[in-house]
Amino acid sequence: MIGNLDDQRLGVPAPLPQPAALLRHPFSISKKIQSARLYATALGSYQIFLNGERVSKDIFTPDFTDYRKRVLYQVYDVTSSLTSGQNCIAAILGDGWYGSSLTWASARLFPAPNRLVAQLEIDYSDGSHETLGTDEYWKAAPSPILHSEIYAGEVYDARAELADWNKSEFNDTSWQSAVVTATPSILVTSQNTAPVRITENIQAKTVTPFPNGTYVFDMGQNMVGWATLKVSGAPGTVVRLRFAEILNPDGSIYRQNLRNADATDTYILRGGGEETFAPHFTFHGFRYVEVSGFPGQPTTASLTGDVATSINGETTGRLTTSSALVNRMWSIGTWGQRGNFLSIPTDCPQRDERLGWMGDAGVFWRTGTYNYDIAAFSQKFMDDVVDAQTPGGAFTNVSPDLLSGEGSIGAPGWGDAGVIILIRHGCNTGIGKSLNSTGMRWSAG
Repeated sequence: MIGNLDDQRLGVPAPLPQPAALLRHPFSISKKIQSARLYATALGSYQIFLNGERVSKDIFTPDFTDYRKRVLYQVYDVTSSLTSGQNCIAAILGDGWYGSSLTWASARLFPAPNRLVAQLEIDYSDGSHETLGTDEYWKAAPSPILHSEIYAGEVYDARAELADWNKSEFNDTSWQSAVVTATPSILVTSQNTAPVRITENIQAKTVTPFPNGTYVFDMGQNMVGWATLKVSGAPGTVVRLRFAEILNPDGSIYRQNLRNADATDTYILRGGGEETFAPHFTFHGFRYVEVSGFPGQPTTASLTGDVATSINGETTGRLTTSSALVNRMWSIGTWGQRGNFLSIPTDCPQRDERLGWMGDAGVFWRTGTYNYDIAAFSQKFMDDVVDAQTPGGAFTNVSPDLLSGEGSIGAPGWGDAGVIILIRHGCNTGIGKSLNSTGMRWSAG
């Protein structure tokens, strides 16, 4: 569930059958508000709401770090989200980077349960101040997200949706109470780079039917993010979306390069009209989507590709030549950078190895700085690099370092990136502003 950033207890809801939890806490405001800020983070990934509305468009918060050492918190101005009288703060807590299997070993690296901590700071017009944090008065319940991991994809049962669960008038008497436990011994520091967001939407270009009842959608562009599905059908109808970058000679999707990454989203319809589904805590690298179980005949309007990246601005450098091929190669490079600059500079966005390989970063970083303004992104990654250093000071092969025990000390060309990025691009390796972590109340799903 949630926790108070100034308290030394950790809020943990009772065990839930689903890995994603719904969390909520109603509260009352009787004074005129001057300003309000919401501080939040998680060991897991969260989406947070005030009075039924998401407080931001950020996704995969918090960013990927070595959660054994540090987690980043986010701050939101929520002055306009609060109202006189009854209010409700609520969240969905899923696995995200923290709770997923993040290497080819197919094993969770960070300890369960997932946890969320948040703190609402309200300044009133009369000069008074109030702090509302996560504590044992919060409540938790299972969400419709039956399973959601970075590599595996998401399973969502729309029949389990609860209308207005994140609003103050919802009756939560049947929900579980939160349990408060100890604070994890890690740094909680401010986020110093742009959050991951959806920056573009791509409509499917073609849809091809196959004799086995499946359909293959071509988005026309290799991208990173997910597909938003529009569908109508009977309650309990199961629609599966499988993602791939290339096709077999017969036009079916090729997925051997994904290795252990299942890269499959499953949606179970609630029925009663058109429904829209987009996953909450997973992403894929893909151009093609195989859809099975679709009721009726889909069209290109049935699927939209949502492009996710940490690079939220326009290109700062552009290349235009008399060669269409060269121009296309430059475009491919910028698409590749956007897709792989997602919280960390990954080596690939599709298979079971979406890690911050230092060799890839060291070779590409100069080009990347010409393409986009990545000063803040570089700072965040250098914090990960410093966190990953061995006790002897050696840089590692990947940052955050998830390969401990597999010879994580950086090989030539890999460990070198710690110096290349630092010296060539002038990163400041100081840690960002830290919260007073003498006490924190966390909540876990």
